[in-house]
Amino acid sequence: MQKKMKNEGITLIALVISIIVMLILAGVSVGMLIGEKGLLGRAQMAVRNYSSASEMESLSLSVLNYEATNNEADRLGEKLSKKDVSNPDWHMIQDGENTYADGWYFIKQGDALPNGSKAKSNYVINYETGEVKELKEQYASLSLGDSVAVKDGLVLNIDTAMMDKKEGNWTTDEIEKALGDNVKLNGFSDEDLGTKSGFNSEGFLFDGEDDYISITNNTILDDLFNKGFTFEFSGICEGSFRDFDTISDQFIEENCAMFSIESPNLNKESPLAVSKRPGSVFIKIAGDNAFYSRWSNTTYGMDTLIPYDIKRNEPITFSLVLDLSKTGEESNVKNEEYTGYKLSLYIDGKEEMSSYLNMNQWTKFKENYMGKTNTFDLGGYRNYYTNEGDSAYEYARMILKNCRFYTRPLSAEEIRLNYNTRLAYDEANN
Repeated sequence: MQKKMKNEGITLIALVISIIVMLILAGVSVGMLIGEKGLLGRAQMAVRNYSSASEMESLSLSVLNYEATNNEADRLGEKLSKKDVSNPDWHMIQDGENTYADGWYFIKQGDALPNGSKAKSNYVINYETGEVKELKEQYASLSLGDSVAVKDGLVLNIDTAMMDKKEGNWTTDEIEKALGDNVKLNGFSDEDLGTKSGFNSEGFLFDGEDDYISITNNTILDDLFNKGFTFEFSGICEGSFRDFDTISDQFIEENCAMFSIESPNLNKESPLAVSKRPGSVFIKIAGDNAFYSRWSNTTYGMDTLIPYDIKRNEPITFSLVLDLSKTGEESNVKNEEYTGYKLSLYIDGKEEMSSYLNMNQWTKFKENYMGKTNTFDLGGYRNYYTNEGDSAYEYARMILKNCRFYTRPLSAEEIRLNYNTRLAYDEANN
């Protein structure tokens, strides 16, 4: 009798089905392991949450420790402060809509914690209120930056490097906050920012219609009367709009209003004004008696002209330094001798030429205006034009790459250091 053969194995179809089922189960298993909601993702999140909670607890204990000891050495992190022209070492943290400055301390990733570990996240802590905040990954650290080396005496710093600290368009309020509590933007409007005025890809724009920036701070500006000043400019001069009080306005292509000192005692002209003129840098001081400097060729008398031609619409980097500690004898165009304070012009970090500003005129300027509610105006000044018989305010049309004002004279070494630091910054960020 013949026996039937039994197939003890599995069919090909069953094998394929088995493999598919195994792959599905493997996919489900892998899906449960990986991804944010997977077992591994949840485990990693749990580790991060535990680490964050542990760090927050450690920082909270440091607050309690400080409250018990009241010892400044027990405060962790870098002290933050809002931007103020009197504090060149300001540092703020912006996290979304929240700004952390005065009263807060910054603990950055890698800083040592009281429990002996190193911070895995970034935090801000307030020892007065006891608050501890973990910062988001997109927080912005705002400070003077690495584009300027010399900070002592610095009262204003406008720099396109500030654009690296923020994404998107600026508002006038944001620019004022970034520049300092005593700084005010005049004539700038949010509608024109990024096109006619303010930061854009070219630099910081003044529209030559009504834009200027003012600083009001007597204590700081009074240093100028006793020490001198340094004005650093890198950018392009395009001209000045002369806004007369009563007669037709004018746009002067070869002029460019740089800065001035204004006062409530102002009559018809700014007590101190510096501008680009055809073939020269022009420095005017309001005093009682006229004088003619070596370079002066006008009838105004109280002028010092440095005969360097700043070309219209061409980039230039220069520094103008008035040093009241350096004096010398000078002769004017009438061959009359006078004693003056040294006024130097630097081009690309190197001294190009110098003159002497009449000491008697500066003394009268100091006597008349020191201690008053003075303002520093960048991009404008008021002058009296005898030919036209009217007073006018001139507004600069210019593009700044960077501009700094110090209420002290910088040395040749400091001028060079600032220039080289800015070059290094540009190379590192291009």
